[in-house]
Amino acid sequence: MITQYTIDKVLAAADIVEVVSEYVTLKRQGTNYKGCCPFHNEKTPSFVVSPVKQIYKCFGCGVAGGPLRFVMEQEKLSFPEAIRHLADKYNIEVEEDAVSQSPETIELKEAITQVNAFAAKKFREAIKDAPEDVKSYLAQRLTEEDIIEWGIGWAPDQRRYLTEAIVNSGKFEAANKCGIIHSSQGSNYDAFRSRIMFPIEDRAGTVIGFGGRIWPADYKKAAKYINSPENPAYNKSYVLYGLQLAAKGIQDAGFAILVEGYMDVIAMHRNGDTNTVGTCGTALTLAQAKLLRRYTEHVIVMRDGDNAGLKAIEKDIPQLLMAGIRVDVAMLPPGLDPDDYVNAAGSNVPLPELVDGILWLCRKILQGVMIDDHYQRGKALDDIIKILYMVPEAARGAYVKE
Repeated sequence: MITQYTIDKVLAAADIVEVVSEYVTLKRQGTNYKGCCPFHNEKTPSFVVSPVKQIYKCFGCGVAGGPLRFVMEQEKLSFPEAIRHLADKYNIEVEEDAVSQSPETIELKEAITQVNAFAAKKFREAIKDAPEDVKSYLAQRLTEEDIIEWGIGWAPDQRRYLTEAIVNSGKFEAANKCGIIHSSQGSNYDAFRSRIMFPIEDRAGTVIGFGGRIWPADYKKAAKYINSPENPAYNKSYVLYGLQLAAKGIQDAGFAILVEGYMDVIAMHRNGDTNTVGTCGTALTLAQAKLLRRYTEHVIVMRDGDNAGLKAIEKDIPQLLMAGIRVDVAMLPPGLDPDDYVNAAGSNVPLPELVDGILWLCRKILQGVMIDDHYQRGKALDDIIKILYMVPEAARGAYVKE
């Protein structure tokens, strides 16, 4: 099994323009490149390659992805084969783990990938027939380019919109395992219904899961968001939403911006902050922090401007510090999330004033501590000392003085 280190090294080295140019004649058009799509016959070029975002997109047939996805589609290669192909191109040694997955697990993972790709395609197709209030909502929050770039779709309020075709294809087990189809009392049915769908992709641009926002908000008193369960293709503790599009931006900027939800990430990218990733509405894990550390040593945390957002920041900072990352906090006005903040202020909105993450957390710990309460003071100091032990030794003195 190819090591994650090798995969990351290949993905960092692969340049979308270099890879695509081996198959397509590209001409520069502004900041992008354009050519005829290699995946369908066309006379007028509609295939766009973005060196900034490191993606390709055909506005004719809808295919999209990064360098690895392009090679997989063009050469009809599996994920490991495509990694080896690009490693050979960029003279990168392929390292492999001693432990490999069983053939059954590999087969199930591949079937799940195929089910997710099929579901993503069907959700994208359904958005043109979505209810008018859904289209109106999306038009207020997103551009057409956003919808295409992020693969946003619509899950119709139909019990078997996906189920029939998936069951007939023989992939029921995979679809049930990855949460696309549910089964109850001998009946199979779609898990996502009446929801705006956000595909979750891995670093290679492969759809590994979904987040679905209910519409309308009070529909059958259902949860506002539901996400794909963990499965052989998707471990949410190791995934950051938008990383497949943000990796280049993080490397160029020298830092990452961490937000919470899908719409937050998309709004920040539209604002020009293409170094933004999200935790899909969950708490940041140490594995996710370590994943970010592969790309940068500096993260700006920008959570929602409410009590839940503040509590999330309190949990984020220690995880990032343990991963060896310097942390700043961008505090939003009360009641606003990053999506609201960007949409309310227009385009090219600057980040809010930054606060050193360690100082922010230490002051938060000291809030409400009674000066004459020795127990409270002692506990607060213990918590602060634990935080300072996560800081490089040379910097501790400066924080103690603060």
